[in-house]
Amino acid sequence: MIKKCKTCGKDFVTYPSKVATGRGVYCSRVCCYVGLKGVKRPHFRTKIIEGKKQCSTCKKWLKLDLFSVSATHSCGRSSSCRKCLRKKRKDNPTRYKSYSRRNYVNHREAKLKSCSEWRNANKDKHNEYSRKRNKRDKHKLYARGFINRLIAKGDIIRPCICSNCGKLGKIQAHHSDYEKPADIEWLCIRCHENKHHEQGGLK
Repeated sequence: MIKKCKTCGKDFVTYPSKVATGRGVYCSRVCCYVGLKGVKRPHFRTKIIEGKKQCSTCKKWLKLDLFSVSATHSCGRSSSCRKCLRKKRKDNPTRYKSYSRRNYVNHREAKLKSCSEWRNANKDKHNEYSRKRNKRDKHKLYARGFINRLIAKGDIIRPCICSNCGKLGKIQAHHSDYEKPADIEWLCIRCHENKHHEQGGLK
């Protein structure tokens, strides 16, 4: 989403979820400080040489396209490159997973609205992705549909307790093998995710 900075008037990229919560007004911390305090503070600006900047983690000089968009940095890009950020997330899964969950809960409505707007504006891309996904995951979709039909008919009843941790909540049917749609295990969302990660990732 493109916005105009309230201080310098420069166009910058931000997220709809930030705009929905009253943020995404300034293009950088410097402009934010000037806008709130009215005084410019000393600030180290990121050096960009021939369209490249230095990653703060691996110390390599890389093209700007290899850095994620960030409205909190003066250059509009994150301090670490995408490769280093992926490595950080992989090395600290619990930290980033809890942050992602908290961020989704806090900005759920804005994120859903943003996704809906993107789908409406890119129907061809969305339909093409759906066709590829349906072809790739036909066994998974059949297994899910098989269980949903049995629940709708009343042949099986969805429990309200997780068979793994014993917690009450929204329970999902887990297939260890999609070739066997009737062989399921009733798990809560957290245990369901952990089970797939143990099997080598969400499939």
